[in-house]
Amino acid sequence: MRTLKLLFLLSLLGLKSCSLTDNFSEVPMFVQVNSLSFTTKPGEGVNTHEFRDVWAFVDSRTVGIFEIKEDEPTLIPVLSEDETVRVELFAGIRNSGLVFSALQYPFTERVVFDLDFRPGETVEVDLEYEYVDDVVFDFLEDFELSQSFGIEFNEEQPSGIFVTTDPEDVAYGSSAARIDVNSDNFSFTVGTPLLQTEQFGGSQVFLEVDFKTDVPFVIGFVGYGELGNFEFDNTITLNPSDEWKKLHLNLSTQLNGGIYESYQLLLRGGPLLESGTILLDNFKLVYIDN
Repeated sequence: MRTLKLLFLLSLLGLKSCSLTDNFSEVPMFVQVNSLSFTTKPGEGVNTHEFRDVWAFVDSRTVGIFEIKEDEPTLIPVLSEDETVRVELFAGIRNSGLVFSALQYPFTERVVFDLDFRPGETVEVDLEYEYVDDVVFDFLEDFELSQSFGIEFNEEQPSGIFVTTDPEDVAYGSSAARIDVNSDNFSFTVGTPLLQTEQFGGSQVFLEVDFKTDVPFVIGFVGYGELGNFEFDNTITLNPSDEWKKLHLNLSTQLNGGIYESYQLLLRGGPLLESGTILLDNFKLVYIDN
């Protein structure tokens, strides 16, 4: 929970103009979100994120979900019959990058503050989020010293994954992972060492990763059951992007549903007709310690 330094901007909104006040019988005050940032501590990896929304609550009542845009501030209306109000703002994501899959991200602290309720006034805030104190990183790979995707599932078509320090390939830190896809390397499956699921308890489980790619590829896992049975899950196909993107992927149902005792994260490609390069960085498998 952060203490915000609030800048009060006395900007009475004209009632004759079309505004958010048109939907209320009373005049609200507004919280104006000017910016949103994310801070990480040592051991938590880099501070990349794809927080697209703010989930707003006033005195524990839901106000709504508000999209954060880079080129304009976001206005959140506040209505109350009390002299003071408590505002809580949670970071929101789009699960798997899907526009219509808005989720409140469970691993960041809410931003909370109290306001003197003054109808018609606007309060400006800059939101700064950070991970909750009891977040756990079951898997964290930033490719700075080595790389953990060393288990090849197809010896005839190895992935060829390697750590690159080429400045044209690296967006965060000093290195990243690279896979070159071509006629000699067009179909591959590579995974991490075996990881366990019992520690997840009742927590949600998410995978975070940064990527940039010329060709489609799959991020998924192979899950292992009690009787030695296993199942491949091609969880999501990531399409080409000429810029680095951030993925927040909800794996709670698959990895915390009592189906598997252990798992390996997978990268899969092909068979593909085109050639290209896959760049990866900042894998984090996160949950809450119970």
